Amino acid sequence: MKVLRKSTLEEYALHFWARQETKNDPKDRDALTDIKAGGDPVTQLERRYDYKLPHRDNTVIRIALLDQKDVQYLFIHDYMPGDDWMRIRGLVPDPYTRRLWDLAGMFIKRGYFHGEWIDRQREHYDNWKCKGSLQNVIAGSERTLIQCVRPEEYEIVDGWARLLPFTVLLRQGREFQPIETFVAWRPCDEP
Repeated sequence: MKVLRKSTLEEYALHFWARQETKNDPKDRDALTDIKAGGDPVTQLERRYDYKLPHRDNTVIRIALLDQKDVQYLFIHDYMPGDDWMRIRGLVPDPYTRRLWDLAGMFIKRGYFHGEWIDRQREHYDNWKCKGSLQNVIAGSERTLIQCVRPEEYEIVDGWARLLPFTVLLRQGREFQPIETFVAWRPCDEP
């Protein structure tokens, strides 16, 4: 992981809301109106999508470039492998894993990316598999947020729907391209 520059929770929140605005979700209308009028984007995120924020003690925010090993060793939240989304789609991992690389392999084996479900993960996969390269598919407005949960262990906070198809395409032989991401650390854990 290569740190590119300092950032803030406010920058991440503005980034998040700019992406949300493109989704035209009616439930976000009030928050977006408030932010455009000068409201606090972090407060709006706390009210509506608190699970898209890092742990409260992860106050150091940076923009970093992830290499292939970093991506392979990302984890998803501990509740996700058995949540309703995974159960309904027949994707509960067995054996249990939270590691993105392993989950990507399981999703391939179970045919998720060629099946009936047209989720954001599938939309990204379909769009990106048509491109000649994975360069810049996760950068700029598509940046994710990961957080340090233990030294050298990072968990996806925001970006599962982008990082999963990216990793699936890597497992299917696409050449790796670095990913720009927001990273959150506790002050004592920052590298």
